[in-house]
Amino acid sequence: MAPAGRSTAVTVLGVVFLSLGGVWLLGVLLQGAFLAFLTAMRPGGIAAGEVAANPHTPSAIRHLLQYAGLWWPLSFTAALALIVSSIALLRRRPWARVAFLLVGGAGIVYSAAALAASASLAAYFRSAHAGLEKLGAGSGLPAMAAFVVLMVGAKSALLGVFFGWILWKLTRPDVKAEFARTRPGPSVPGAGQGI
Repeated sequence: MAPAGRSTAVTVLGVVFLSLGGVWLLGVLLQGAFLAFLTAMRPGGIAAGEVAANPHTPSAIRHLLQYAGLWWPLSFTAALALIVSSIALLRRRPWARVAFLLVGGAGIVYSAAALAASASLAAYFRSAHAGLEKLGAGSGLPAMAAFVVLMVGAKSALLGVFFGWILWKLTRPDVKAEFARTRPGPSVPGAGQGI
């Protein structure tokens, strides 16, 4: 339970994101260990260039391989930032509230982009189905397409609502007041110091 005068929802939010950050960091560390193992097994490193040069490699994979070297350090940094921000949110540091407002805004943008991608995916499936029907195949594609689009759309909508709730909760006057409270300074009794 949150201490008296503290929002339980904000405490739970901090604990949930601290847990997610810990799992994310563990995954990044294991991924780094696995990449190091692969590099040790094949002197000269992983031959991403060979994969990119293969004519059968999809162009999207080729594009991702160009930036693969940035993935690990960026992911490691982001996981650490999430952990530190979650701890600061639990301790009601004012900058952590701002950081989570940014997370909520980014989450809404992500959800909107995922909904747009879902619409694009639906259009792709419709065109693929039309092409396969000409070949006498693809009878199961409409059902599969509808299921995938429904799942992506539902997930994106739920995430959008969740991130919207974060924004709403962290902008409530009572929650804002929690982050603005002061505590006595160590040297002068009764003197206020920002948390």
